[in-house]
Amino acid sequence: MTFATVLGGISRCVPSKNILQGSLGRGVSAGPSRSRNSPASTTITTTTRFCSGNFGWSSFLPVVPKHDNDDVPRHRRNVKGFGRRKMSKMLDEMNSLKREKVRSMGTGPSSTTASIQWKGPLNVIKYPDPRLRTENEKITEFGKPLQELADEMFDVMYDDDGCGLAAPQVGINYRLMVFNPQGDRRKKDTEMVLANPEIISSGEEKDWFREGCLSFPGIRGQVERPTKVLIRAQDVKGEDIEFELEGFTARVFQHEYDHLSGTLFHDRMPDKEVAEIHAKLVTLEDNFVEANPILADDIKRVGPKPETKKVFGIF
Repeated sequence: MTFATVLGGISRCVPSKNILQGSLGRGVSAGPSRSRNSPASTTITTTTRFCSGNFGWSSFLPVVPKHDNDDVPRHRRNVKGFGRRKMSKMLDEMNSLKREKVRSMGTGPSSTTASIQWKGPLNVIKYPDPRLRTENEKITEFGKPLQELADEMFDVMYDDDGCGLAAPQVGINYRLMVFNPQGDRRKKDTEMVLANPEIISSGEEKDWFREGCLSFPGIRGQVERPTKVLIRAQDVKGEDIEFELEGFTARVFQHEYDHLSGTLFHDRMPDKEVAEIHAKLVTLEDNFVEANPILADDIKRVGPKPETKKVFGIF
């Protein structure tokens, strides 16, 4: 959420972990080189083999030269910690990465395990990146790794003059948000980290506010939201918390909560507002498809421009 007169979800993203391609194990043989004159000593020399993918991602595997003494029994040629089982396990892990869906931007989680796996630095992802619409997984592991991710998200938020940020806005599809309605990194006492948040109830009173979102650069519009919400969530330690928010803080929370549900702020705008920003939305869509043609079928477009009726007269 932007802090300077407008409200928006701030996010960052770096290009996602690309699919590793190439033959990872080709040319790898296990066997230390040992001096004939020093049978008790073993010296292992390694080189590296470059494995490249379509997107410039690289990985390195040790390549151990063949043994220089054919008389040494095969079972004594294995390198400690890098035997056949170790290599097989490593290749299995690499193959699992190959099966991940190709993403054009952002790191995001590198697997679908219970713990969140990510790689910084994080950056904003722009509409209509499919990750903004992707279902977000529940967080089941808490503690230091989650706190480190939250700290990185706060840095992203403050660097972009924001006061709220949801994990999917940085390409991490988990139910996590951070916010500080003060928008000031020096006021740590007003920072909040919420995992797996839920809205228990909303107040009947609502108001309108001209919101903005850094996933939608240069776009703002009126959005109506309740002025008060009662929420339940978990903190970074996994402890349950429940409290009420109101006013601007309640709006910040609801904007970020929408991101966790795959809802974007223009989804809540009336047709009149959508019609005014329609051309800008289409431009963002076209630019994204041009840069990421492989994801053209995965994005959700805004659709035709809404028709608005002009009403004349005095009410």
